[in-house]
Amino acid sequence: MLHLELIDQCERLTSLQQEWSALAAAAQNIPIFLTWEWITIWWQHYGQGHDLYVVTARDDDGELVGIAPWMILKRHWMAQPVRCVAFIGTGEVYPAHMDVIARPGDEDRVAASFAGYLGEHVDDWDALDFVSVSGDSMLPKYLAQGDGRHASGGEMNCLYIPLEVDWETYQQVHMSAKQRR
Repeated sequence: MLHLELIDQCERLTSLQQEWSALAAAAQNIPIFLTWEWITIWWQHYGQGHDLYVVTARDDDGELVGIAPWMILKRHWMAQPVRCVAFIGTGEVYPAHMDVIARPGDEDRVAASFAGYLGEHVDDWDALDFVSVSGDSMLPKYLAQGDGRHASGGEMNCLYIPLEVDWETYQQVHMSAKQRR
């Protein structure tokens, strides 16, 4: 069983640095937009007017196994206020490949737990704005099983090459000398 906790104060977010960074390193290949450094700096500079809504998941031993780096954006639709849950860093610009962070092997249960959390706390929000969710994320699968307050707009096209080695080795193997110049 996972134990979920809402982090809604910047000081508490700051205190997660070591655990967040260790989890991100274990998860491997996460985009820079999901690192503790990016999230906290973005929040300090652009978070004003929004509410922090980071959810953490811990196992029975208290180890951090998942992070949902969310915020609540305050918007208006047809002159009505709307509270949208979105990934920290979204808004005017949408970073690519956003997702919840999970310990390897726990991706499924972490995503299911976070989707369940949203379902249990529907009074906190009016809509989900997960525009730039990674195509291999487990989260949309579990959100779709909810109460119908989730609609998927698909994945953003953002091409990348996952490197199994360092950049220099990749260039030597896959590019001609002329291309490397």
